[in-house]
Amino acid sequence: MEHLYAIGHRVFYLSEMEHNLTEHGVIYLSQECLLEKNTSSRRINNLLFSIKHVLFFKFLLFKYFKQVLGVCGVERACVKAINKYAIDIIHTNFFEPSGESAVLASRICKVPICATLRGAELARMPEINYGACLNKFYATMIRKSVRRVDCFTAPSKLLCDKLESELSVPKNKIRYIPNGVEKIALKKDFDKKNEKVKFISIGLMIERKNFDIIFDAMEGIKGDIDSLEIFLVGSGPLRDKYEKLLKTTSLKNIYILDEMPKIDLFKLISTCDCLLHPSFYEGMTNVILESLAIGIPCLVSNIPQHLELIEDGVNGYLFDPCNRNELITKIKYILSNEQELGKMKNACIESVKKYSIESKIDNYVDIYNRLKKV
Repeated sequence: MEHLYAIGHRVFYLSEMEHNLTEHGVIYLSQECLLEKNTSSRRINNLLFSIKHVLFFKFLLFKYFKQVLGVCGVERACVKAINKYAIDIIHTNFFEPSGESAVLASRICKVPICATLRGAELARMPEINYGACLNKFYATMIRKSVRRVDCFTAPSKLLCDKLESELSVPKNKIRYIPNGVEKIALKKDFDKKNEKVKFISIGLMIERKNFDIIFDAMEGIKGDIDSLEIFLVGSGPLRDKYEKLLKTTSLKNIYILDEMPKIDLFKLISTCDCLLHPSFYEGMTNVILESLAIGIPCLVSNIPQHLELIEDGVNGYLFDPCNRNELITKIKYILSNEQELGKMKNACIESVKKYSIESKIDNYVDIYNRLKKV
């Protein structure tokens, strides 16, 4: 968003933050600051807004009354922000859970809306309880809302295809805009002797990220464990579980680190030899783009979104995220052929040149300009 500000656009970001603040030219608006402090007044006004949309909500208004009032509360905050700051375009990221609120606000204020889908909206993975469409309310809401969106963007080709095939979005309303990566000055130095091979895995410690397979694989490697180290960076509900595992098992070469500022994270990545990303599902993974930009090969799960970024044996390696033995085989191969990682360095950097942040911004500015003319 700061990049848009830098080229002359005014950017307002409505979030659930408690206070107003301005950062890098972006004005952050709190929903709390735009709505009534009195809870009773807020609920009454939310109800009045829901009645305005009775034809939109239909049976949802009665079956999912609390959720509908929540949607209308965010919608009212959007409407107030649009009117107060003369906002020309709405852009909603992560369509769930507030995208429908933005859609309703855009219709009331007659402001065009662009919606970016990240993946959760169209995912259905009941085995790990992942995907907004597993919730009947959200599944119904997204199908009702998509018809009212002026332009959709998605960071992966798979999501673009799903928008068209599963939600019947016209192809001319869909733009493929992959995540962008900034130029990173750090470069990996592969010239080393008698050091352990260092893997790094970064992300929220939740079931979807599949960190469990890392611990399972390390248990299976055993004999080669002294020749590698794995750094896990992040937080989340499963972190306590992983920390307890380290205390109760013989896995001494796994280190769990806290989240850190991006520049420090880049420096840490540059000291490692390979990014390990075993996720079951992603939209498009920024940390893979950033690691490649530093020159770090990536060992990743062979899900469709990763296949857009990683070519096996060229800028990384692929494995089945459900197959512990396949991951063990790939790790052992890397340990025995460490020199290949250094040879991949240039291929890694070359592979992300088309994913520049400047290109992403240009694409969005083009969309905004076209929507303003409609």
